[in-house]
Amino acid sequence: MPVKRSEEVSQFEKLFYLFELFFLRAPREWTIRELMERFERIKGWECAPNTIRNLIQDLKKAMGEKVIEERRRGKRIYYYPTVRFQTKKPGDISNLSLMDYTRHSFKIETLMRALNENMLCTVRYQALSGKEKEHLILPLRAVSHHDVIYVYAWRYPGPEVLEKEEDLISGKFAPGYPFLLTFHRIKSIYLFRKKTGEFVRIEQYAPEQAEFLKTLAERCFGLIKKEKFRVRVRFDKSVEMYLKERKWSDDEEYPAENELVFSATSRPEVKSWVLSFGKNLILLEPEDLRKEIIEELESILSRYRELQR
Repeated sequence: MPVKRSEEVSQFEKLFYLFELFFLRAPREWTIRELMERFERIKGWECAPNTIRNLIQDLKKAMGEKVIEERRRGKRIYYYPTVRFQTKKPGDISNLSLMDYTRHSFKIETLMRALNENMLCTVRYQALSGKEKEHLILPLRAVSHHDVIYVYAWRYPGPEVLEKEEDLISGKFAPGYPFLLTFHRIKSIYLFRKKTGEFVRIEQYAPEQAEFLKTLAERCFGLIKKEKFRVRVRFDKSVEMYLKERKWSDDEEYPAENELVFSATSRPEVKSWVLSFGKNLILLEPEDLRKEIIEELESILSRYRELQR
């Protein structure tokens, strides 16, 4: 395969291939030299060490600093993915619950470009009701949760916002609100073009967008980002190791040997999380959420008792 110099290959071709190596393949450690050799041997792309380092930084910018971990051993630095998006080979039925991202390569590449260049996109999105609707969005961050890709974005009312294009681009004007999309329910995604054919890049975030990005940067329990609140739970010895091996929020604490306190942003997710532990963990605070869980458990118990009649 003829070798192409780095400048002859688009940034997004290189970025998407790096995304594939880190997140769509079996996880492994990579050195800069190994990545350079892989790019040249498989793709025929000649890349300098700084090009590879910059691509890694671009991935971190798009998906968060912690998605790629740097491990230093002696004088060498190894890069390791801390998340993985599951894929299935054709005919593989070993785990039908896994989401197959191999057929979404164009959408992933488009999303990565939009994230790295702050570009507006038009997406056709399928809601849980099954209905599809078109939205104008600015992708802000892609995350992995339980092997599923989610996209945090800013949803604009529609193309009419471009009537104040200069204010939009400079961050003086940002109508709309934060929007969470499940990636596999994005039916199509295209970089938004004006009638002149030009793409639209946001040069400066508006204050409300910057504030939302600050919220995303904080490690709090909950994929859904609402108002932050404190959670206090009491747990049994049987789940202590599981809880203490994981980070639930940046400000988590263990005020007692069998109690955990952390910050969360999603009441439904806390509720489901608590119930998943069964009798091995109980919610102490917030009190109103504890009452909701009691009502839920009573309803569940009532339905099971009906089956025994």
